[in-house]
Order: sequence, then structure tokens, then C-alpha cells
Amino acid sequence: MSKRILIIIIVLMAGFLYACSRDDNEQPTPEEGFVFRVHGTAGLEIHDVDSLAGLTLRSLTVDHSPVLSTVYAGIRLMDLFAAESTLPDGLQVISLDAEMPIAIDPAYVYLVMGNMQDGQFIPFDNADIFAARIRNRKIEVMIERPTDLYPRIFDPDHAIYYIHYNSVPGRYDGHTSLRAMQGIINRAQPRLLTLTGGNPFFRHSDDTWLQIIEAAGYDLIEIFGLEGVLHTFKDHFNGIIAFKDNLKSYNQWVSAESDFALMMASLVDAAPLPFGLHTVLEAETGLPFLETFEVAGHTLSGDITSYLQQEGITDAYGVYEHVFNRFRTVFNRTAYMSLTSEVMDYAASEQMMFFDLKMTQSERDRALSEDINAWFQANNTHFSVYGWVDHESSALDFISKYGGVINVVGNGNLSLLSRLPIDPDTVFTQKAEYVSTYDTDKKYVTFFASESDTIKVGVAFQHGAWLDPHRGKVPINWGLIADMSETFPFVFDYFYRTATPNDYFYSGGGSAIGFVDIDSQMPLESRNSIAAANAYYLALADQHIIDMYNDRYTPTDAFAEKDLIGNYLMRSAVFGAFTRIHDGNTSIRVETWGGVPVYNRWTNFYPRRAASGHVSFSALTMLGTERGIQTTESDYWFIETTLADTTAKTGFDLFTNDAGDGFRIYFEDGRVHLDRLRGGAEEPIDSRIFNMSGRQVKVSIDKSTPLDEHVRIMLTVNDLVIIDHHEVDAHVERGGFALFSEDGVTQTFQHLTGTRDSMARQIYHRIVNDNNRFIVAYYGFVGSPDHSLSMYRSEPGIQGVISLSPTDFYKIHLMLEASHPGVYQIVNAYEFLDYANQYQQYFGTLR
Repeated sequence: MSKRILIIIIVLMAGFLYACSRDDNEQPTPEEGFVFRVHGTAGLEIHDVDSLAGLTLRSLTVDHSPVLSTVYAGIRLMDLFAAESTLPDGLQVISLDAEMPIAIDPAYVYLVMGNMQDGQFIPFDNADIFAARIRNRKIEVMIERPTDLYPRIFDPDHAIYYIHYNSVPGRYDGHTSLRAMQGIINRAQPRLLTLTGGNPFFRHSDDTWLQIIEAAGYDLIEIFGLEGVLHTFKDHFNGIIAFKDNLKSYNQWVSAESDFALMMASLVDAAPLPFGLHTVLEAETGLPFLETFEVAGHTLSGDITSYLQQEGITDAYGVYEHVFNRFRTVFNRTAYMSLTSEVMDYAASEQMMFFDLKMTQSERDRALSEDINAWFQANNTHFSVYGWVDHESSALDFISKYGGVINVVGNGNLSLLSRLPIDPDTVFTQKAEYVSTYDTDKKYVTFFASESDTIKVGVAFQHGAWLDPHRGKVPINWGLIADMSETFPFVFDYFYRTATPNDYFYSGGGSAIGFVDIDSQMPLESRNSIAAANAYYLALADQHIIDMYNDRYTPTDAFAEKDLIGNYLMRSAVFGAFTRIHDGNTSIRVETWGGVPVYNRWTNFYPRRAASGHVSFSALTMLGTERGIQTTESDYWFIETTLADTTAKTGFDLFTNDAGDGFRIYFEDGRVHLDRLRGGAEEPIDSRIFNMSGRQVKVSIDKSTPLDEHVRIMLTVNDLVIIDHHEVDAHVERGGFALFSEDGVTQTFQHLTGTRDSMARQIYHRIVNDNNRFIVAYYGFVGSPDHSLSMYRSEPGIQGVISLSPTDFYKIHLMLEASHPGVYQIVNAYEFLDYANQYQQYFGTLR
């Protein structure tokens, strides 16, 4: 019996025993009034509204939006166990039709029974009572009309532990030590999750997965420091080895000595610890320091620094060369990892070699990379490279000609997420549906969220876009690589379970298993092997569309050999494909390759933000040297500039009009201010201390669609959001703008640019100006509506790659319906390609 199956059986048995532990008379039943049963070791307590209201009520403020808050009144559920000899580790809250497991911060879980107004308790109707965890003025999880409360005592031998990176040394060696131990610990079963507090692709990724794991019913226990990890999991290790943060690689963060320690530790199940800490933990845990250990017939010292010195290795390249030349036969032969050190827990769990090499930008690195890829080609018909590369197009071309596929990762915790079990009888079925009947008089529009070849986009919740409250309002095509259905089933299952009928999944980057350049340079057996994998995983994932990659990087790239690609797609058993056809004809059309319809999305690829011409010095009317105005009115402005060093009062007037109304953002006396302007008079809204040195500034004001309930004013400085204000009942909702500075506008404002169109409206204009009847209106980055949470960290500037969210797609839909009612139909990729193929076959064009 496999370990994964055994884990699933244990989880199912635990759930069965938990359900059987309740007596029949304890099962929740519908009640006339509100009854809340508290199950404890001392017996059953039954409460009604009156008895609960007599307990200590707490005021609980919750922010529903930037402008709307509610003060609730509730009792802390942990207080109901105050008489117990042992407080519970967690809670289980039951309603008539749902359960809410609580394993994180149970002290923040409340039974919310009403509102608090001016210190007075205003009770809810019985049906409106709910339980929730409320932290940082937000409701994180909740359950309506709860009926029963059970205490939970965690099982430390089977719980999942979690640790914050800020509790370990903040150097590369400390991080590598944690990742190595995490990978080894999680190899047999999922036990340890790490929290970065700032995932580069979506800031809240790790915390969100922790909450999803909590909702799945796992016991969760927090631990601290490398000491806590080793004390808790010492039985997973055969001993300790020590290393230093030496032999830095290109970015002066990655330490090749640390990487070497992780790789060796993964082979012998040793705990690699930063030098010095190893002696402390050897004494505390009783784990022996490995004076020597054997790998591939070679004896190594547990003092990694000494070993590398004895081998005459003096730089990072020498470490990676040594690993490959001496130890390659004992590592994973189907995959290796490149560049992305954040994911080293997965390298440790899968016993992969890791290389921090510039395979296309360094002659020495390229030679070693050729040997590495040739080795994997000799052992596989195709193989995987996890991580990333030094140059996207050239490195992909380099790896693909050996039969390699890049699995783009950038998130930690893959060792845990890959091993979390799901119901073994799960069948993945898309919820997406045809949303229309084919009508040749309509224009069809579809939106693609890119990064469809990556693991990272799934683990990062589509850069946070998946959590957008407006997801599901219009069809969106989400990249979710199909082989995750088997390699990361827990992640894959989460997306398919939480999808709406407007969420359609496809695979991209040329395959269903990763990022690959399919052309004549790749060996035929590799192409056929990848195609067979595509057919298997697409069927498993209920996916039907592949987005093909090829940028014709070298003259020998034979993308024009459509028969080659057509044969590959036919073998992949896809319904259809989208790509950029490199044959000199950029017209939007559907071709048939190998019996497979292929749509040419040539003109719709990672669009960049355009200036509208209204935000420039030439577009301003100068009133002397200290003020320039734009009198054109708009319901949206985006202004981007660089401010010179100055102590003079400098700023922006927004939504200005002849009556002197509007808003003002300005810098003065070491502070930044936001004021409301009425008839030219200033009413302060916000003021805060701010450094007045030179800075990159983005200012925006928005009330451009019915979805924008309030005027929103934002100031971003050096990609840091300084002001984000929502004006309720705004006195002005459109207008012009002005720049002012006592030192002179043209001297203070530099590189001025901007637009009167939001990114959503720019895409809207693209749609209505497109003469085609089948429009891939957007193929690009999709992320959280809060840009500060995703990888761009702030709203893209002019000529930056556009970033849209589901909220933006919904805004585009509203604009289309307002201006062209009934003309445009937004559909998913499957429906789109089906209709486009029919239209082209009948009319011979997509116009």
C-alpha cells in the first residue's frame, strides 16, 4: 500500500470516528428559537439567546469595504470552555448544513449575536446569528446559524505545523536550512508549512493556503525557529551537518555552499544547520553531528565548509560543477531545479539537483548546462526543469532542444502542497458551460489569464485574482496546467471545487505539463512523448485547449512547419489551440493543423498601457510658471511623473472645474496632504509625514464605471501606496486636473505622462475598434484588484504591461452593455473557438 493511500485512509477513518462519537440525540435539528449546544468534558451545556447575552459581550469592528464598517457584538467561544481543566487547542462549530473547523487562533472566534450601537447591544433575529473568526477587523471564516460547539485537542503526531520565516535567521543559510528540513519532513507525509508574509506573486498566498488547510479539518500547530522544527521532527533525521553562508552566486544572496548542504542533506536525511547553531542543537536534541557520511561511494565531512575547501572549490560555479560531475547518478534523474531558491523545499523532497547558472549568458555556465541537459536527455524521452531561467526565450529554446520542459515555480511549500491528499474517487470536471447559442450576428469576445504553463500561478491563486469578489461575473479563461491534477491534486481540486460556470481552465506554454518550445529542433521522440503526456493529463483534468508558445527565437525554429505542430496537437488529443502564427500573416483567423483548429492571437498579447495624449506638458495650459491646467473633463485620470528634489509646495489638483471644486494632493513641510476643494477652499481629508526627496509618483482618480461606487484617489510613490482614499457622496465626480509647484511646474515635474483611460477602458476601446467578429480581447497578466498584493506591487505605469483583474473584466462587460447593448457576447475559450471555426469555415474570414 502506498504512503499516499495510507494517509487518505487515516484521514477518512478519523472523520468517520469523529462523526460516530456524537450521540444521535446530539445531532443538530431545526429549532423554533436559537439553541446553542456546547459539548465539553464536563458534559453538555445548552444555551439560548438570553443565557448567551448574559455572558461577556465584546465589541467587534469589521471593515466591509474602505468606507463601510460594522460594530458587531459577540461572545468569545473559547470563554465557554473556561471551566475545563484543559483549554481546547481548536474548535469545531456545527450548523444544520455545514461545519467550520478552527485550528488557527481560536481565541479570535466569536458567536456574533447582534450589533453594538453607542455602547448598546442590539440583538439579531435568531436566524441572523453567526460564528466567525474576526482578526484585524476582517471576517476570515464564518458559519451561519451555528447549533453546536465542540472542543478539539490536537494530535501532535499527525498535525500540520506551521512556522513564520521571521522566526529563523534572515540570511540565506537560515532560509535554506528551513527549506531543506521542510522538504525532508514532508517527503513521507504533509507535516510542515512555512509562512513568508510576502510571497512575490501574491502576498497572501501562504496564509490563504493555511486557512484552506484549516477548513479541510487538519490540526494546525505553530512552532518557532529552526530549534522548534528540529525538536518537533528530530525523528525524521539521521543526524546534523553544518554549513556557512559562503560562495555567493550572481545576485549575492544565493549561497552555493548552502545549496550544496541542502542537496547532500536530502540524500542522507540529515538536518543541515547554520554553523554554530549545529553544536547547540546537537546537545539539545541528541541528534549526532555527522563527522562523515557517504554519498555515491564518496566520503564527505559533516562540516561542509571544510569539505569544499578540501576539494579545492572556491566559487559558486565550482560547487554546481562538483555536484553534477560527482553525484549526479544518485539524484532525481527525471528533473532538476534552476535559479528559484524559494522553492528549495521541493528540491529537497524530490532529491533534485539545484543549479544557479546563467545557461545562455555565460560561456562557462552554458558549457556545464549543455552537459546537464544532455545527461537528462540520455535518461528520459522528456524531462522537467523546475524553477526559472536567465533569459526566457533563448533559455527555453536551449532546454527544449534536449526534450526539456520548464515547470515555472516561485512559491515555497510545494513539498507540502504536493502531498496533501484528496478523495481518491475525485473526478475533475469543469463547471464551465456554453453561455450562449451561436449567433452569426453577434461579436464574440474572450479573455485569457496568462501564465498558463506555470505551477506558480495556481499556488499563488492566479496572482490573487481568484479571490476577487467579482470573479464569476463574466467568463474568464484561467491557465491551470493540467498535470497539476496529479502532481498537486489538493491545489487542483481547490480550483475546480471553487470555480463558477464562468471559470474555464486551459493549459498553455505549449503543453499540458509545462513551458516548452515545440519545433523541429526537439527530437521527435520527445515531441511524441510530451504529446502523449498531454493527452493523458488533459483527459484527467477535463481540459480541451492548449495555448501554444513559439517566438521563433532562432532561424531554425520551424514554427511555419504547421504539419509538425499539427501532428503534435493531434497526438495531444486537444479540441483546439491558440497561438501566434509566425508565417508573416498576422491577420486574425482560424487555421486547421492536423485536423485541429488553431486561432491566431497575434495582435492580442501582453498589451502595454498607452498614454492618451492628455497628460503632457504640451497638453497643459500654463498659468505663469507655477501652475499648469488640463481643462478637458474626464471621470478618470492617471498621472505619472518624477518629482525633483524640492521643499516648495508641490502637488496635483484632480477633478477640477470652473467652480474651484475638486481634490488636492500636495507635498509641503515634510508631509503629504489630501484635501477636498470646494469653491477653491481647502478641507483637509488626510495628512501624514513623508520624505520629500526625489521620487517616482503615480496619481490616479477614478469614477469611471457604475461599479465604482465612490471616487477613489490614489497616490503611489516609488511603488509604495501612500494614499488610497474612497470619497463617499463625492461633491464632484469628473473634471480636469492641474499641476502646481512654487519652484515652477516644468522644473519640478519631470517625464510627465499619463492617460484619461483606465486599463479596463483601454481594453474596452480595443474591443469596440476591432473589426473582427471573434476577438481575443485580452491575453496577459491577471491579478488581484489590489496591485500592492501581486507581483507588480503598484498600478502599472505608461508603457508598462497591463494588469487586469476579474473586477476589470466585469467593468469592461458593463461598458460594452452600456454602449453596445446586445452586440458583444463574452464567452470561454472552448465556446469561442468552436464558434470561430464554424464562422470561418462558412464565411472564409473572421470579419
